Amino acid sequence: MVDHHVRGDDAVELARGAVEIASRTVDIELKADAVVDLGEVLRIGGREEEREPLLREALALYEQKGDLVLSGAVRGSLAGVAGGQPV
Repeated sequence: MVDHHVRGDDAVELARGAVEIASRTVDIELKADAVVDLGEVLRIGGREEEREPLLREALALYEQKGDLVLSGAVRGSLAGVAGGQPV
């Protein structure tokens, strides 16, 4: 969940920290969720160009987990970011 009261670099730092913590667990979906959240923080901060590789990473994690619903949601986000490139 994104805290809209935290701004700029602080928000990115917190989101990257969440990804790092989630990466230390065996919970694939937790890491994917954290990666998606980092992408959202970057989008809100006007750093859209950094979002695509994160969404692709999250998609791979959701697919690995077999989560069809969240895979589809990330594909939809990627379609908007990737400018029509195959997802």
